[in-house]
Amino acid sequence: MLQSLYVIVFLLSFVGVVVLGWCYLKFEALDLRKESKSVLREQAQLAAELAQFQLVLANGDRQSQKKARDIFEKTFLVLISKTSISALDPYAGIGPVTLARLKANGHQYLHSLTTAKLDAIEGIGSKRASDIRLAMTGLYQELRSRLESGRCPESGELKLKLKSLHGETEKQKSLSQKKTDQAKARFQSLEPAVTAALTVTFIRWLFNQPMADSIPVEKSLPDPENETDFVLEKIESTGEKIPPKPQNPREALELLSTVVLTETLVRTQWKMLLDKYDTDRFAQYGLEFVDLAKAKQDLVNQGAKHLLRELGVDPMAEPAVRDLRENADLDAAFGL
Repeated sequence: MLQSLYVIVFLLSFVGVVVLGWCYLKFEALDLRKESKSVLREQAQLAAELAQFQLVLANGDRQSQKKARDIFEKTFLVLISKTSISALDPYAGIGPVTLARLKANGHQYLHSLTTAKLDAIEGIGSKRASDIRLAMTGLYQELRSRLESGRCPESGELKLKLKSLHGETEKQKSLSQKKTDQAKARFQSLEPAVTAALTVTFIRWLFNQPMADSIPVEKSLPDPENETDFVLEKIESTGEKIPPKPQNPREALELLSTVVLTETLVRTQWKMLLDKYDTDRFAQYGLEFVDLAKAKQDLVNQGAKHLLRELGVDPMAEPAVRDLRENADLDAAFGL
């Protein structure tokens, strides 16, 4: 009797688990459940992006200062590599004889003395080596002062590099701030949807408890640094349906001038960009986006056809299918 009771309990438990599992799968298949999971996933992704953007903004100045120091030090190394050891002459303990001995040992420029074993040079004792090191320290300080105050030719190059770094840093900060603002705005706009999504739970659905009937989600605008960058740039600057500016064939296919072109490379890039600017992906954002995507596709088509003709290939011909077993290098190695 007791054994039969155990069997009945087991069967009832098994049936209960099966029914519960079936109910859970049915719950997961609901469109409302899918929408709620999508909203919660997007909220978590936005939170991670916000943390990343804020970290970039917080560390931007620090990284920029480090890069500026690196640029300065590299320019300073260039300066001392061009400075003759004759510049040490005005310093105490350094005279023509000492300079002649240094030059005779192959030390023509200041940078070569940095790692030199001065005590080992014939005619230069420990006292004279100490004088040379002291003079080098003073000359280094003088050269740094000249570089910082713009009193040497290398200062102009340094100024240009630092100006370029500043512009790049400001651009990066502006972009990060823009992305941060966009992410915050989107995060806030998701609050009603998240509130509704949190009510869509298996327990509420199973016991028919109140939960949201729908998830009020607004479509987000595309990322200006992603696939629709050319679209937003045109809309923000003109507000009109203007096609992208003409590009040369390589630029149209986003290929560097140093890349060696092949038929396979051109066709692969052609297909990839047509997929990237597929008009169906832009339809949700309005006709302006669709028109500009079409214009971008036209540029890609023109560029790809032009490059293929330069390679002596008919753009409309079907690409040759290569036998994967063919390998000229292996054939040569095995003498085939």
